[in-house]
Amino acid sequence: MKNSIEELLDEYYKWLKEKTSIKPVNGWEEITTPYLDIHNDYLQIYAKFENDGIILSDGGFIISDLNNAGCPINTEKRKQLFEMTLRSFGIESKKGELTTKANECNFPMKKHNMIQAMLAIHDIFYTSAPTTNTLFSDDVSDWFTINKIRSLPQVKFTGKSGFDYVYDFVIPKSEKNQNERFIRTINTLNNEKAKSLVFSWIDIMENRSSNAKAYAFINDNATVKIQNDAISALKNYNINPVLWSNKEDVLDELAA
Repeated sequence: MKNSIEELLDEYYKWLKEKTSIKPVNGWEEITTPYLDIHNDYLQIYAKFENDGIILSDGGFIISDLNNAGCPINTEKRKQLFEMTLRSFGIESKKGELTTKANECNFPMKKHNMIQAMLAIHDIFYTSAPTTNTLFSDDVSDWFTINKIRSLPQVKFTGKSGFDYVYDFVIPKSEKNQNERFIRTINTLNNEKAKSLVFSWIDIMENRSSNAKAYAFINDNATVKIQNDAISALKNYNINPVLWSNKEDVLDELAA
């Protein structure tokens, strides 16, 4: 299994390198990544050397896009979740721009964290309609509370690669022979998000119990169509895709 996992990681790194491009834009280097945003456009970040360091920025895209979608971060609960997500990845928000500072040694990690933060914030807040008052992660949390599922929110893990990953909820090992259960909530599922989740799970699983389980709670109430290939990819790597409309199917194994 170890050799197989290493081969999978190598394939992921190869895919990441081949699908990443760079071009200069107004004194910055625009890095186009293979990750897709909610509009199915490739996610872009910007980098430049400054004062013996490297500044990374989203160019103000994430917050501007949320505002344009009628989903501003303007309530106390949204602000708390937004700030908690930023802290998890070591990212700052300055005048509507997500930024972080790197150096030559930690640039790969900082770039990874910037991309993960952008994806997480976009997915958490970009709801299917401007009038939506609750977030999908809140719905999952409320369902856990109602059904007395004890979980820890926003837990960060470091994988074999050294990259950090944040899971929305972790259900600890129970006395009823249930091992750790890792849960990621996904508002809109596409192939790139599936690949990212698969990679994170492969990367951290060597450091966890061999019987640990991963679940992806997927909002099938959203207007964006769920890609069947993405569902298949999750299943192929033993990540249980749970459509929100079918959540009762996993209640017993999560509550145990």
